[in-house]
Amino acid sequence: MLHSDLTGRILGCAVTVHRALGSGYPESMYQAALDLEFRAQGLRFVREAPIVVLYRDREIGQFRADFILEDLVVLETKALASLGKGENRQLLNYLHVSDYEVGLLVNFGTEKIEVTRRIFTNEHKSWMTRPEVTAIKEVGDSPEISGVRKNRGRVVDPREAGGEEDRKDLRA
Repeated sequence: MLHSDLTGRILGCAVTVHRALGSGYPESMYQAALDLEFRAQGLRFVREAPIVVLYRDREIGQFRADFILEDLVVLETKALASLGKGENRQLLNYLHVSDYEVGLLVNFGTEKIEVTRRIFTNEHKSWMTRPEVTAIKEVGDSPEISGVRKNRGRVVDPREAGGEEDRKDLRA
């Protein structure tokens, strides 16, 4: 499976957080705990990563993915009693309008953690073959900054010093 080693590491972090906290907390607390766990495991990530949507070469809006990990996997987190079609559709939309191909939807709101893994390969994305519709996630001009080539949010590289110094503003 595409990026299975990475998704296994990400899910290991999610399970660790769920075992420690259990269910019942707001989504933001699970995200903060994942932030710490990803750093501890040496995973690079962008939190609240912008995914820009263009139509006819004009921006019509942005999504904010909870996490982009290692510039390969979109992670959307929830803390709900159950996942519905809307949450799954949200993840598929992120994959559809970007060139990310793997997405994880993790729900911390249940007694047992719920995980959905989606693959949407670029060869199956209609926007890549229709010139009137363009969808991108890049904000900025540089194709590669510190190994993070696709997203222009703030990347955390846990190999660097702690605190705010971990964050590199990729828009600069």
